[in-house]
Amino acid sequence: MNGQIVVTPQVVRVTSLAYTNSVRDLFPGITIPALTLPSAPTSVVYDNNAVAQAPTATLIQAYQANGQAIANAVVAKLAAVLPCSASAVDDACATTYLTDLSSRAYRHPLQDDERARLGTAWQSLRAANDVPTSIGAVIEGILQAPAFLYQIEEGTPVEDNPNVARLTGNELATRLATLFWASIPDATLRAVGDDDRILDPDELDAQARRILDDPRAHESVAHMQYQWLRFNLLEKIKKDTTLFPTWSDTTAATMREATVRFTDHVFWEEGNFAALFTDSHAFVNDLLAPYYGLNAGGGSALTMTTVPSSQRSGLLTQVGLLSAFGHETMESPVLRGVFVLDRLLCSPPPPPPPDVKNTPPAATNVETTTTRERFQAHHEQGSCAGCHKLIDGVGFGFEHFDAVGKWRDSEGGKPVDATGMLIGTGDADGAFVGVGELSVKIANSQRSSFCITRNWMQYALGIDASAATEDLVKPLQADLGPTPAFRNLLLSIVKSSAFRFRTVTP
Repeated sequence: MNGQIVVTPQVVRVTSLAYTNSVRDLFPGITIPALTLPSAPTSVVYDNNAVAQAPTATLIQAYQANGQAIANAVVAKLAAVLPCSASAVDDACATTYLTDLSSRAYRHPLQDDERARLGTAWQSLRAANDVPTSIGAVIEGILQAPAFLYQIEEGTPVEDNPNVARLTGNELATRLATLFWASIPDATLRAVGDDDRILDPDELDAQARRILDDPRAHESVAHMQYQWLRFNLLEKIKKDTTLFPTWSDTTAATMREATVRFTDHVFWEEGNFAALFTDSHAFVNDLLAPYYGLNAGGGSALTMTTVPSSQRSGLLTQVGLLSAFGHETMESPVLRGVFVLDRLLCSPPPPPPPDVKNTPPAATNVETTTTRERFQAHHEQGSCAGCHKLIDGVGFGFEHFDAVGKWRDSEGGKPVDATGMLIGTGDADGAFVGVGELSVKIANSQRSSFCITRNWMQYALGIDASAATEDLVKPLQADLGPTPAFRNLLLSIVKSSAFRFRTVTP
C-alpha cells in the first residue's frame, strides 16, 4: 500500500444520475417512466460530495413515487425480465428473478439476512396477492432499500494499520462503475468483485480500461466536466435583446451544447490537458457562426470548425463560456477572472464582504467609455481593491470579447487594452496580453495540471477541496509526466491507494 489514504464517508447516497442509470441497467428492455428527483445541492462543487447529501422528506417521497412507477412498468412487461416463460411464472421463477435483481441492485451477493428478509417478504405478499402484484411490491422495496440508495463501504482491516481498511472486491467494483458509468457494475465487473480478483492491481487496471472504453463512460465524464467548469451557468444565459437583437433562448441552448461538445472532444479525441486551452476548434452552425466571425452556410447541425487562432484558443474563447460569465448588458471581467482562478488554477480569491454591491459599474463620465476603464475606476477604491487586483488582472485579459463572446478590436471609440496579470498562481504568474497568451500560460503551468488532477480526485472520491490536499494530489500529478492526459489521470486515480483504501474513523 503506497500513497496517502483519505477519509471517505462510509455511507454515500447515490446521485440522481447514478440512480437513473442504475434503474436503466437493472431493467434492460423496459421503458422506464420519467423519474423525478430533487435538484443537486448547490453548496458544493460536485453532486457526489457526501457533505451535502442529507436526505430530505421531498427526496424520500420522490424515491417512493419513482419506485412505484418503475415497478408498474416492469410488471406490465414481465416477459422482458423474467428467466422463465411468461405463461409459466410461478413462485420459484419469481424468487429466482428477485434474488438476482436484489444482488445487482445492492451491488453484492445477498447476505444471509438479506436473503431471509426477501423470502419473508415474498411469502407475506403471496399470501394475499397474485405473482405479478407480489413481484411489483418487492421491486418497490428493493428500489427504496438503503443498500440500493446508498453505497456502503465497510472494507476489511489492514493488518499493520488498524486505521485503514481495504475496500472489498464488491466495494471496489462499485467505485469503478460509479466513477466511469454512474451506474451499477455489469456482469463482468460483478464477477471479478465477487471473488476479489479486482483487488489485484493488474485486474483492476484491465477493468478500468475496459469500462472506460465503453460508450457509457462519456456521460459520466461529461457530468463531471459540467460541474467542474460551471456549465450550469450556460443553462440560464440572459442578454438584453435591444443591445443584442439576435439573442434568443435557442442561441443560449445552442451555445451550451456546443461548449459541452467541445470539452467532450478535448477529453476523448485530443486527450491531453493542454488541448483544453489551446485547441483551435469550436462546434459551429449557422446560428453561432456570426458570434465567431464566420460566414454562415454550414446548416443547423453543429460541426467541428477551425476558428481563427489569432482570436480563439480553447475553452476560454468558446462563445458559450464567454456569454455565461457576463451580465445581460455587458461582459464581466470579475466573473471571467474568478472562473479562471477558481476552477482552472485552484487559486480562488477570498469571497466578497457580505455587504458588497455586485451591480456592475455604469459609465459616469465621457472618459470611462470602456469596460476596463469603468471597472478600474470602481475597483481601485476602498477595501475591495486588493482582491480585485487579483481578479481583474485576469479578467481584463478578456477585453477583446463582448458580452456574447464576439471579438472586437475597439470599444467606445478606443482600442481594446487586453493586458493582464496572473498573481498568486504559482508558476502561472506573470503578465500576458489577451486570452491567447493567457491560455498558453495556463496550458503550460504545473498549477493548472495540479488543479485538473485535484478536481478529478474530488469527483472520484466524493470529497471536498479541503480533503484533496497537495500530499494527496501531487504524487498523481507527477505520475502523469510532462504531457498529462485525461485518460491516464483517471487510470492513475483508480490505481491509487486513495481509491482502493479508506481511512477508518474512530
